[in-house]
Amino acid sequence: MDLSAPIIYNGHTTAGATVTAGGAPSIGTTIDRINVSDIDVAAYLERRALTDGLNASDVYLGGRRVVIDAAVFGSSIAHGWDQLQAFQRAYHPRIAYNADTANLGFLAFKFRQPTTSTASWSAGYIPLQFYLRPIRPVQYTVDRATSGGVGGKGIAFRARAELVARDPRKYAQTATALSITTSAQTVSKLGDYPSFGIVTWSQTAVGAAAFQIVLNSTSISINLSAQSSGSWELNYANRTLKRATSNLMSVLNTEAPTWPELTPGTVDTIYSSTQTGVSGLTLTFYDAFA
Repeated sequence: MDLSAPIIYNGHTTAGATVTAGGAPSIGTTIDRINVSDIDVAAYLERRALTDGLNASDVYLGGRRVVIDAAVFGSSIAHGWDQLQAFQRAYHPRIAYNADTANLGFLAFKFRQPTTSTASWSAGYIPLQFYLRPIRPVQYTVDRATSGGVGGKGIAFRARAELVARDPRKYAQTATALSITTSAQTVSKLGDYPSFGIVTWSQTAVGAAAFQIVLNSTSISINLSAQSSGSWELNYANRTLKRATSNLMSVLNTEAPTWPELTPGTVDTIYSSTQTGVSGLTLTFYDAFA
């Protein structure tokens, strides 16, 4: 993560402090330290009975906790308090929740990660994002040495924000879209970590009784014989099928289908069958990184 580049969260941009000439006060907010590596791992190891070795489980990640230590600078005492208030407002649990209740307040935390892979990322960095929600209001300290004294010399605060990501992945900021046809196509990805796709389409006429989407040889079959309209979404991450905003899991031909991940690299394939009445069939996904 490049702390000298803009970092954006909930309408607040942290782009570093502006140092003016002639000894005038600094203005702005800097992130001095950020810990993004506190991630739960769901797995177990236990001794095997009556022999050497261990029994082991599958491995999955839990949430990711993110702790931000920031410095807030103002050109005057009043301006500094306004800057601090803006930081508090952006990283407040209730305000973040209200900004996107549909996603329970998990908002995009956008940043840049430098890379030498300029063939894929020509700007020399990967635009990435976590989806974070604050777990408590911003902590800050009012100290006489930095927040008192002569107003013309400005003011500085130390502030700390603590957030959590229910999905530990780093995602690219821009989605990739691929039109799905009845011929198998390779799904090319730039990320190094599994992610999930969303398949969308429009229903323009009565569909087939066994419309299928096949991802990596795993088929999801949908009965569209009583459906003639609507915008549809098959979400592999949430394991849901919706028409507009209404859940329609009842039209799945399999009660408990398998929902495969998109794997890193170019090994995935996708196609459909019996596209009667279906138009604009598209797979959309975000590249994911560990």
